[in-house]
Amino acid sequence: MTQNQPRRVELDAALALARTELPTPEYLNTTQAAAYLGFTRKNLEHWRAAGCGPSYFKVGRHVRYGRTDLDAWMAQRRLSNTAQEVQS
Repeated sequence: MTQNQPRRVELDAALALARTELPTPEYLNTTQAAAYLGFTRKNLEHWRAAGCGPSYFKVGRHVRYGRTDLDAWMAQRRLSNTAQEVQS
C-alpha cells in the first residue's frame, strides 16, 4: 500500500457520500433522460430529429429534457389493449 492510498480511499468515500446527497435534477441531459425512460441515447436523438420524441429544451448546443415532459410523453403512450394506436 502506498502512502497516498489511505487518503485516496478516504476521498473516494467522501465523494460517494456527496453523490448520494445530491438532489435529483429537474432537467436531464440526453444520456440521463434515456436512462430515466429505459431507452438508448440514440433512440432519443433519432426521435428528436424525427420530431416524434418527448419535448426538450435547447440551450446553446445543450439539450435538456424536463422530467415532467418525459413523464407526460410516456403517459400519452399508455395503452390498454393491442387494438389501440399511439397518437404521436
